[in-house]
Amino acid sequence: MTRDWFLIRTTSNHLVMRIVHRRKRLVHVLIIVFILCVINCCHRFHFNKTRYADASRDNDARDQSAIFNIKEHQTSVVLNQNALDNHLDALMLSSTSSPLDGWTSTAEPWQDNQAGTEAEDRKEEHSKLGRHIANNCRVHFARNHSLPAVALASSPGSGNTWVRFLLEQASGIYSGSAYNDKKLYAGGFYGEYDEYDSGRTLVVKTHERWESINRFSHGVLLMRNPYDACISEYNRKTTGQNHTGVVDWSADITNERKWIRTVQNRTRVWKDVATAWLEHYHHPIHVCYYEDLVSDPIGETERILQFLNITERRVDCLKSNLEGKFHRKSEVDRSLQYAAFNEKMRRKLDRAIESISIMLVLRGWKPIPRTELKYLNI
Repeated sequence: MTRDWFLIRTTSNHLVMRIVHRRKRLVHVLIIVFILCVINCCHRFHFNKTRYADASRDNDARDQSAIFNIKEHQTSVVLNQNALDNHLDALMLSSTSSPLDGWTSTAEPWQDNQAGTEAEDRKEEHSKLGRHIANNCRVHFARNHSLPAVALASSPGSGNTWVRFLLEQASGIYSGSAYNDKKLYAGGFYGEYDEYDSGRTLVVKTHERWESINRFSHGVLLMRNPYDACISEYNRKTTGQNHTGVVDWSADITNERKWIRTVQNRTRVWKDVATAWLEHYHHPIHVCYYEDLVSDPIGETERILQFLNITERRVDCLKSNLEGKFHRKSEVDRSLQYAAFNEKMRRKLDRAIESISIMLVLRGWKPIPRTELKYLNI
């Protein structure tokens, strides 16, 4: 009996020791696995951090390269303008020698005199044209920080880009923008990428309607009938952000989702932009109307320049080109465009026009022109 008990106890102790030994081995294995997991996680974290840092450096390098290319292009524009001036000066200096020198004519003397007179007339016209282009109609940047930060504020679709062109033609100074539009930059608006406070541009295009508008020291508020602004913005959006594109207005779009959404959004934004600049802007402001610019572009442009204290006004350059590349000209029957506004749209637009007109009149400006009334059968 004693011997059997001894065997049982010995066997049980042996089993317990084996179990304890295996548990210790299991604990060791778990510790090793945990350490390996920690090492692997650290390695992955370091790898991802290095990869993201490399990607960030690459993005920064690309951004710096793009900015450098833009600045280099702006510099090349100025250099090309100087080269054009020198070339035109050379042409004007060389114009003192007659193109008929050294040529012997067998014609009658009176024919030689007539040909010489015509050549002199053509030479004089060319000389005048060269002086006009060289001295009057170039556009350039002003000196750094020589001009105040002036906002050219408007709701989208109000003709902001066209007014920028008129001001550039009349002043000879580039205009800026808050939106860095690549198409406009490629089309000659080289102030598109300038900072708003660089002091090198005459005005800065903006559609802002928040408290940040007071960062500008002066403001020019461009107003347009919201019916026309909605039509213009729908043209631009539907034609792939084309500043001069026109859609097919012969189709019935009254219930089209994109048209409804455009009118709803543009009506709200039009009212918000006008309210912000009329009620919450605390600096000098000048209000101009797109409809007045269409009827009298030279007079209205001069009034804006007078507000900006620009004394040098190039009226001849303005007269030579009043349209530019980005002024949308539509041959569409206006009644087709206004017919797309249903009764609900018209009610909202009319309320917005009435509200903003009251604000304008109380501040000494005239109400919004009602250009839509002669086309709507109401």
